[in-house]
Amino acid sequence: MKKIIITILILLGHYITIGQDSSSIKRWSLQDCISYALEHNISLQMKELDKEKALKILLSSKLDFIPSLNISMENNMNWGRSVDLQTLEIVKNNLTLNSGIGIGASIYLLDGFSKIYDYKINHLGVDVERLAKEALEEEITLSVMKSYLQILLYGEIIRSLQENLIQLEISKKIIGELIKNNRLSSSALTEIQAEETSLLREVAASRNMYNKELIALRHLINIEETKFQIDEQINFSESEIISLDDCRQMSALAKSHPKIISLEKMIMIQQYNIKKAIGMITPKIGLSASYATFFSSTATDIYGNIPPYLIQLKENINPSIGISLTIPIFNNGKYSRELKIRKIDKRKQELQLIQEQKLIEQQLENLLLDTKKYNSEMKNAKVHLSYMEEILEIATLKLETGRTDTNHYTEILRRKIQSQSEYLRSKYQYLFHVEMVRFYQNFSLNRGN
Repeated sequence: MKKIIITILILLGHYITIGQDSSSIKRWSLQDCISYALEHNISLQMKELDKEKALKILLSSKLDFIPSLNISMENNMNWGRSVDLQTLEIVKNNLTLNSGIGIGASIYLLDGFSKIYDYKINHLGVDVERLAKEALEEEITLSVMKSYLQILLYGEIIRSLQENLIQLEISKKIIGELIKNNRLSSSALTEIQAEETSLLREVAASRNMYNKELIALRHLINIEETKFQIDEQINFSESEIISLDDCRQMSALAKSHPKIISLEKMIMIQQYNIKKAIGMITPKIGLSASYATFFSSTATDIYGNIPPYLIQLKENINPSIGISLTIPIFNNGKYSRELKIRKIDKRKQELQLIQEQKLIEQQLENLLLDTKKYNSEMKNAKVHLSYMEEILEIATLKLETGRTDTNHYTEILRRKIQSQSEYLRSKYQYLFHVEMVRFYQNFSLNRGN
């Protein structure tokens, strides 16, 4: 008996750790991972840049209401054969200088309200980008949650397999004693060793999946630490049940979900695009004003002298105001086609809104059904596991007394391991769905506020 206890203690020291010793490494909780991901995830950073870009476009549409103002300057040198406009004589090889400077401004007084529609469209575009980021934050949160729980699952699978290895090691001691007493053949030990090898392969495979999920989570939240570990303590109640009344309240999320609100704003954008297309066929009235002056080396006073540069600029001032009217008459049906395209886009967005809303409602309904299903599977798997543990205890006692063979014992052990695996997987499936329900409940409450 003392040898068995010593063996258990040795094996516990050998198998208890999943990875390297990380007592000095920070262990990240689920909330730590989610918070860090929402701040540092690369996809979210790109979405933030899209939102900043939309804000810049909105600012440009605001500034479009300000009249354009331009300053123009020119300076020309002419030589060769030319005509003197004052005497109408042909002049050869005469160098002339002409320069001018002016300030001009222009604005459309009536342009089909295109600038107003552009402003409203770009304002909605900012909201669309913000909602797109919120939708991505939801996806990132659920991905972090799933990856985190997958790590916990493989950690528990590894520990359960290690406990079974300890059980096999004890069985090897028992079988070794029985072989010494000629109560079992030596082949019995070979069967146990084969089962032990199989379990070691499963431990290695589970450890590999554990490390892969850990790496995936580290890259998902975009953390540079290579010695990244999570906190494997998580609050979980197997008796927790999601009430149907609470879950029914989540159906409102289908209408307040960022994807749905974003599509509604996209429909509004298409409505403004239709109005903008209608405005393209309306007359346009423009107003322009300029203030210019010039210098010319061909200009002379009554005495035949060329006035100085600054004096000419002062005297040759030409202010002007102009009004323009543009009436579209024939444009090969361009504007009518544009209007039809915009109407088609609007209808497409409306259908997409209906489709997306039904899809989200379906996902929420399936979430509730799956939560209840995994809760039932977890409870049944736990009961089945308790039965298999009792059966294994009986088989172990029979093995100690030589009343059963190793084939029967290893078969019972294998069934118990399979039952344990099914229980753990159903447990974490249920836990993941419970966390999803909580997330959507909180998400719905936050949007309601």
